[in-house]
Amino acid sequence: MAMRERPQPPAVGSGRFPVAVVVDGWNVRSQISRAFGQARHVTYPGLVGGLRVYGLQVVSADLALGIDPADGPPSVKPGSRLEKALADNSEFARRWERTPGATVLPGRLRMSDSGTDLEEKLVDVLCAVQICRLATQIRRGDANAGGIVVLSRDMDLIPAYQFAHELGVPIWAAARETVHRRRDDHGWLLLDDVALATIAGFRDRSVLDRRAQVASWLPRPDLALKDVTARRMVISNADPANRQLGLFSQVGGLPAAAPTTAVPHPARPGKLVDLFPVGAFVKDQGAFPVLSMDRHPRRAPEIAVGTVECWLDQTRRQVRSCGATYLLHVPAGSAPPGDRVLILATTDGRMRYIGPAEDGPERTSQHQSRVLIARITDARRRLSAHDYRRVRAAIGRQMVYATGLLEQSGQPALVAHEEPGLLSGDRLPTVIVENRDDSPDVRPLVMQLGSRLPRAIL
Repeated sequence: MAMRERPQPPAVGSGRFPVAVVVDGWNVRSQISRAFGQARHVTYPGLVGGLRVYGLQVVSADLALGIDPADGPPSVKPGSRLEKALADNSEFARRWERTPGATVLPGRLRMSDSGTDLEEKLVDVLCAVQICRLATQIRRGDANAGGIVVLSRDMDLIPAYQFAHELGVPIWAAARETVHRRRDDHGWLLLDDVALATIAGFRDRSVLDRRAQVASWLPRPDLALKDVTARRMVISNADPANRQLGLFSQVGGLPAAAPTTAVPHPARPGKLVDLFPVGAFVKDQGAFPVLSMDRHPRRAPEIAVGTVECWLDQTRRQVRSCGATYLLHVPAGSAPPGDRVLILATTDGRMRYIGPAEDGPERTSQHQSRVLIARITDARRRLSAHDYRRVRAAIGRQMVYATGLLEQSGQPALVAHEEPGLLSGDRLPTVIVENRDDSPDVRPLVMQLGSRLPRAIL
């Protein structure tokens, strides 16, 4: 696809800080899959809505995506995964560029040498070059944007971030995990699941309940086997070599797997089968849980219920279960202190997060964003004895505390952060750790969810 002149969007009058966005297409698609068990591309309206809550206004977006064959047209076999992926990406790229301000950075795609995986080529370099180009334009005053947001977890982009920093251009790496641990290399924003669902264009907000749905189906320790319900599943693919079937639930499309022995022959794609959830597996920290299904219900001793004791940072929780304390990685901003969660013990003794253990109104709402912008009023807050006891109970590690006003409500809040050189008047994206609805005189306790935002709106 040929590069074309960047459409010039209208000037921003929203009161938010205007940014140009660079999207590492498949990197973000992978993050969406890890969050919801369902892969999707970003949408331009979704970007606008998802970043709005962080105090940012999108004025342009460049999408880097593999749309050409890296090894030339002869490498694309009819009916192959590569042919389908290229066709899907090219169609999405065409739709993307119909929006003013949306441009495609055309990368390339190939099958790996093993023939099992698709590999993108040029995409990280395209993102890096575009970051440098945008930073130069912003520095010269030739852009509507005042800063740059890069949707990617890829640390290979750090030199480009540093180039923007040298020019004095604000830049943030935005992702659902990892970027907050590289705060010395670049500005950062952690995307909560509400923002990520918005960015992916999910109109049905029930996608935010998918982890809770998985948790509610599983045979919990306190649940009698007679109460475990068979679920209608659809066969998606077969792996005869490993004697495994890929499945998804007819209701909700939850990912699952089962042994080939669980299904009467023939086990063809599209066939409907009724199977019992007997467990789950989570590929790695932060990944979406995949249900394990079989013909008969049985206990799942690796599954337990725990209670969140405190936060250790934006994505780590200290959880108490069965008389022991564990470290648990969760989606950014989720699992407040006191919430009950379903966890999975792996064979190496680690714990993986499945989802909230509560059903009904007592469960913390997953549909409402907990992200708030705090304007700092006292950057060196000395904690009162009451506040000290409170933060010690809710946050299980040393942090710095400030006070601020939440811009959305004007409500004062206690802000836990690790932002160097924070001053009164600075603005931080934060997430609610604890809010005492039963005690209106007690300020909400919030934690930093990104590096500081510009004070002035351009």
